[in-house]
This record gives sequence, structure tokens and C-alpha cells, in this order.
Amino acid sequence: MHPTSDQLAITRYFIASVPDTGYGLGGVPWKGEKRAVPEQTHSDYMPTALYGVLGKNKLILLSIMYFSWLAVIVLAYQRLTLGFNTRLSPAEMSTSFFGWVAIIWTTTIMMQVCVTFMGNLGIAPLTGVSWPFLSYGQVSLVINCVVLGLLLHVPVGRHSQ
Repeated sequence: MHPTSDQLAITRYFIASVPDTGYGLGGVPWKGEKRAVPEQTHSDYMPTALYGVLGKNKLILLSIMYFSWLAVIVLAYQRLTLGFNTRLSPAEMSTSFFGWVAIIWTTTIMMQVCVTFMGNLGIAPLTGVSWPFLSYGQVSLVINCVVLGLLLHVPVGRHSQ
């Protein structure tokens, strides 16, 4: 059997060897060493690679900041989802549409991050789902950047009537 065939076991060995403060940027032992990060860190093992660089506490802080950023987007656009029972002007209808796009997009990103974390913890199978804005997924990165650009273009303030 090839020594690197069980990626999840390699991930667990690596996590067990990481110091509390992490190895630091440039100090992570890479594939080929005894307790090294697994081969697919660019997609499936992004949380493991970040754990190796930052350590446990900083990774938890980074995750909280990441989810907080997504929550801010949802809260900013939440008031723009005006509902379907009121008559809306064309400008309000467009803004309401982008409010729904923001909520659906951030929910999708949160689900992708949860699937990646669960795969790294061994709770769910690894799926190849990339961690948005941090992993290597090229199409995912392009689509997320396009949606983020659209959402940044929409004004969040109140419209004058």
C-alpha cells in the first residue's frame, strides 16, 4: 500500500503534531516528511493547512471572523428583501432581488465551509468542495468574485421616494 493513501489519517497525524501556536508561515512541514500536511491542501485540506500555520486559537478566531463577515453581508442585505406582498418600484425590485442573491450566496458559502470542516474532522466524506476565497477552486473563485462584485455594486442605503 502506498504510504500516503490514507489522507485522513495523515491529516490526523499532522494535526496532532502541530504546536499550540502553529508552525507559522513557511514553517509547516510539507508532504514527504513524517508528520506533514496532506497532498491536497489546495482544496480539501484548507482548514488543516490553516491549523498548521496559525494554531488552534488563531484558526478559531479566523473562522469566527470569516463567518462574521458573511453574517454582516446577510444583515446588510436583509432589509432589502422587502417581500412579495407590497408593490415595489423598479429600483426597489432590483434591490430586493440582489438582497435575496446576497442571502442565498452567503448561505451557500457557509455550507461549503461547513462541508470542508466536516470532511477534515472525519464526520463527512471529503468532497473536493473548495473553501471560498481561500482554496484553489478556479471556477468557484471566479463565480464568487463575480457575485461579490455584483453585491458591492448595489447600494444598501434607503431609496428616496
